[in-house]
Amino acid sequence: MLKCLLLINPRSRSGGDVQSQVQRLFEQPGVELVGRKVHAPEDLAELLDSSVGRDADRIIIGGGDGTLNACLPALMRAQIPVAVLPLGTANDFAHNLGIPSDLDGATTIALTGQERRIDVGCVNGRAFLNVATIGLGPEVTRHLTSELKARLGFLSYPRALMSAYREARPFRVRLEAEEQHAMRLRCIHLAIGNGRYYGGGAIVNHPARVDDGLLHLSALRPRPLWRLLLQAPLFGFGWHRPAPDAVAIVSRELVVETDPPKHISADGEIMSNTPATFELRPQALSILVPRINRGAGIRGV
Repeated sequence: MLKCLLLINPRSRSGGDVQSQVQRLFEQPGVELVGRKVHAPEDLAELLDSSVGRDADRIIIGGGDGTLNACLPALMRAQIPVAVLPLGTANDFAHNLGIPSDLDGATTIALTGQERRIDVGCVNGRAFLNVATIGLGPEVTRHLTSELKARLGFLSYPRALMSAYREARPFRVRLEAEEQHAMRLRCIHLAIGNGRYYGGGAIVNHPARVDDGLLHLSALRPRPLWRLLLQAPLFGFGWHRPAPDAVAIVSRELVVETDPPKHISADGEIMSNTPATFELRPQALSILVPRINRGAGIRGV
């Protein structure tokens, strides 16, 4: 009997509408579903810590990137496989894993997927799964309100980007990476990725994988809005790296200082400030992924 602990964030974009549907999908022979009522995202970690001791074989989390980030420390403590039901707005982390957006497909992977160990990023001691951003990213997060996401869905991301750009100002950055000389530059945006996809489908660096043991940094120098919009489709293919006004660094550890100090968002949540040390915890989490998975942000699948 496969015992599954199911936790759904009711405040995620689809979480409040599909709970009964999800429970029916898991009512299958040989599956015992242990569901716990979640009233708010901040309850997730406590519920996980209090429930995992019931001999659950796997944990199933329904929500978006912010939901997963909220319970990430508890998931790492649990040390049992985690399955993702993408019920958020962009679901970039699920995209990295090759998990489809339809519930039937995601449920199949949750029950029959392949278990893989993936890395976890860390900024100033706080863990994140996917991508941390400085500059435009935190401003997009601030403009990406629950009301905007509920009204526009996926289109809320370009709308929030436009609003963020109008308020953004260039800032000075000092970067330190392993075995590399310190670098100084002026930019409008930094992305430090454990995973490949972020911000509704943009790519930090095309070779990036959530299990490659590396952090991937991409920095954008100041540019006019018309050029940013013109280059935006290229970001979705990871082709911005060779541009003369972009910088890419790959390292296991990064130190970032900015003038002035800046907020840092990760997995869609504001979670720290500069100066910041970014580190990697290799193979810190067990995740269920599709058995056949081409082109996703994970190696060897």
